[in-house]
Amino acid sequence: MSRGRTDSLMPPTHLSTLDKLVSEIEQSSVVSSRVLNQISEILGQLPDKLSADEKLQAWKLSYRLWNTCVDLANNKPLSEDIDEDHARLRQAASDLLLKAGTIDGVDSCHLKIAQFYYKTGTIWHKIKNYGQASVCFQKAGELISQGQQECDGTTDVNSREEEQFLFDLYLAKSQTAWEVNHRALACSLLARVRKLLTNFPERCQQLAEQYFQHGQELVAKEDTESQSESIMYLEQAFEVSSEVRKDSLDESARASLSELKLQILRYLAAGHLQRENYESVLKCVAVLKLAPSHPSTNYLAVKALAGLCRHEEAEVELFALIRQHSASVEACLSALEIVLQDPNRLEGGKRAFFLIQSFHATNKMIPLRMLEHLLKPLPDADDNHFKQIELALEIATNTNIVSLITDENTDGLSVHDSHISSNKEQQCTHAILWNSGAEHFTAKKYETSIKLFEASMLYLPGDEENKLQRAKSFRVLCLCHIALLRYDRAAEFAIEAQKIEPNIPSAFLKFKIFLQTSKESEAAEEVEKMVKCPDFEPNFLTLAAHEAMAQNCPKVAINALSNLLGLESEKRKSTIKDVILIRNLVSLSLRDTGNQKEFFRYVKLAQTLSTDAGFESFFGSGSLGQQEAKWFASTSWNQGLVAIKSKDWQLSGDILACASDFISSLEETHENLQWLQKSLLLATSCLLAADSGVECLKMATKMLEKCRKVHRALAMSMESADPVDHNMEVYMALISFDIKGRVKDHKAQLEILYQCGTLSGFKAEHYLMMADYATNESHPRIEAATTALRMALKFMLSLPAPDFKLVAMTVRKQIKILDQQNKDGPEVLVIYRQSKEILANSSAGDYPPDEVQWLVATSWNRAGLHLKFQRFTQAETWMEVAIDLLKYAPQMESRNSIMVEGLNHVRQKRMSSLTIAQGQIKD
Repeated sequence: MSRGRTDSLMPPTHLSTLDKLVSEIEQSSVVSSRVLNQISEILGQLPDKLSADEKLQAWKLSYRLWNTCVDLANNKPLSEDIDEDHARLRQAASDLLLKAGTIDGVDSCHLKIAQFYYKTGTIWHKIKNYGQASVCFQKAGELISQGQQECDGTTDVNSREEEQFLFDLYLAKSQTAWEVNHRALACSLLARVRKLLTNFPERCQQLAEQYFQHGQELVAKEDTESQSESIMYLEQAFEVSSEVRKDSLDESARASLSELKLQILRYLAAGHLQRENYESVLKCVAVLKLAPSHPSTNYLAVKALAGLCRHEEAEVELFALIRQHSASVEACLSALEIVLQDPNRLEGGKRAFFLIQSFHATNKMIPLRMLEHLLKPLPDADDNHFKQIELALEIATNTNIVSLITDENTDGLSVHDSHISSNKEQQCTHAILWNSGAEHFTAKKYETSIKLFEASMLYLPGDEENKLQRAKSFRVLCLCHIALLRYDRAAEFAIEAQKIEPNIPSAFLKFKIFLQTSKESEAAEEVEKMVKCPDFEPNFLTLAAHEAMAQNCPKVAINALSNLLGLESEKRKSTIKDVILIRNLVSLSLRDTGNQKEFFRYVKLAQTLSTDAGFESFFGSGSLGQQEAKWFASTSWNQGLVAIKSKDWQLSGDILACASDFISSLEETHENLQWLQKSLLLATSCLLAADSGVECLKMATKMLEKCRKVHRALAMSMESADPVDHNMEVYMALISFDIKGRVKDHKAQLEILYQCGTLSGFKAEHYLMMADYATNESHPRIEAATTALRMALKFMLSLPAPDFKLVAMTVRKQIKILDQQNKDGPEVLVIYRQSKEILANSSAGDYPPDEVQWLVATSWNRAGLHLKFQRFTQAETWMEVAIDLLKYAPQMESRNSIMVEGLNHVRQKRMSSLTIAQGQIKD
């Protein structure tokens, strides 16, 4: 019971406290958050039912709070916005009035409370607290509904006032719903407002503006749904603005509404334009043309007609737009760009451009905008594109346009500001033309790019600041003419560029022209000049080498890379590794036909650098280093073999010596060791064949020793199942024999001869070769030669089927060599008698018949020589040998009797001479 009394009777302290708080707010110029919190707390403690006095007191306090809010808002500086505390105070006033409810003596209580909530809602909306605004508007609507239900016959005045309030409320609620993206609700609320419009025709503009505002916002969006919805809102706006009878409005309202209708219609046309409903746009335009002319009308017409491909009509609208003094430059230029989308309208577009320019003679942005549009890159350049470029060039080179953009005395600007403005616009124009020229240059449209680059130079000031850009322009024009094979013209531009800026790019262009015109010596000279340029960069030498190779000028490429190789490491800046650089030089020297000496120079350099710097430092580490070394080894090996074919023994020996060094740096596989052995052996042989002196002989000796070591390593290697190549032992023995002969170590030669018999694979031919070595020396060693021949003969006769042609040749060689030492000496006689034994032990016809005849003839002739000097005993001996050999020469059998008779005659003479000699002794 006590609790019930408390609920029904409000403690007096609550109202008095609230009164004090309201008084405090009234006396303050700002809203205190503390006071607001206290008011909110007290409002929460108020009971649901108040007494009549309490209600009246609550109403008074509520109005005092509200009036304070109004005063605070009126006294707030215009620059300050309403804050949240102000909205909370208004909310407190509304909530307090709602607590008080209806009171006797006050008409339309529900409406007044609803108005508090409506106005508070608008405050919340203004500070973008749309949730709280929506709550207030909802409360206001509920209060109106509640009042209508409780009404038992209100007057028309009250009903009209409520309708007026609902009109404002629905508009406000619609706007809040729109802000939180509840478009359906917003549209529904506007429909309710429209139903109320019949009673308030003077407010049709307000509703139309609301529809128009929503339509405007949606037109700006890009999605299709929003664009479609925007048309709906704009059509609603137009309908609303058209429904009201003009006689219901005053003259000012009618004029304002008419202007709004035209504005709506223009936006409606824009909305249809977005949807590409061009016919609808033209319908709007037709209506708009009934009103005083507006630039946007012609602009919309241009876009719609262009969309319908009615380009000729669009061009007419363009000129109509341009002739309107109120038309902005932007609108005119935009419309012109639309018309120029049709390639057939270029002539009309040109006239339109110059007309715009004549109306705005000092506006420098017009030609800039036009050039930018005409020179924008197109995905597929066709004839129409180049027509656009021709128009752009016509504009850019027009004397008046050039004067306009480059003139420094701009009206209304100081000299300094004028210069800055002119310079900026000149730079923009130059950039547009230059960039377009660069795009066409990239696309290899050189004729067009030349025109664009030359036009861009019209906008380059002739001052010191822009001389580098001028030189750059000359260089790029030079490149264009090079591409078109106009080398004389290109040379002129290169020279002009070099006059302005004597640097390496200009020198490089001259180098390129010399290459293209096959002036190799001049190109090589230009390489030397490039190195001396103050802005020299090593990359230019690499580029020069590439250019020279592309033009098949290996000598020039070698010159460029040689200069790069000759640079100090600091200057080269590690542009390219030495091994790669030398590899390129080696390859180039091979392309230069017959330049093997140049090839050896770089191969030798690579070998020296790899020895000095170490394998990894020069070739690189890992598999890449091995690949590099193998490339040098293979290339040297192949070129060494080529040099052998040309019988350039010294060069081939030097190249193969380098090859052996490269091979020795590879992994010690069985295959690589075999390769190394071959290269060492070949190099030694070539150097011996060259016979270039003591140093060459020393080098050959060292290489032979290396070859022996490699051979021993191969013999000990278990990596391969291949047997040891015994031929190598033979070759090494032959070369060693030759070397020992050259150093006159004949004892060693004989030792080698005796050792050869133990070598597997050693043949009689090898002995014959050694005999040749011995006889070919500057001081022939007869002993070594005869020993070699004797051993060869012995080897051949030991075979099951001797090659008697080779035997006969060996016999003849023995005879000739021994004759050099002692003509008809006993050693020669031994050989003849040995020949008889060979013939006796061979089958008839095995020994070459010609050789048998030679033996018979030479032995008989030797006898004749002795007879001449009456040495009968020696003559008899040789005759006996000849007759013995005659037995094996059937073709000479007819001479047997004569030879025997001759022998008997010699014997008689020998006996007679012996008798006479003895008689003389007796006397």
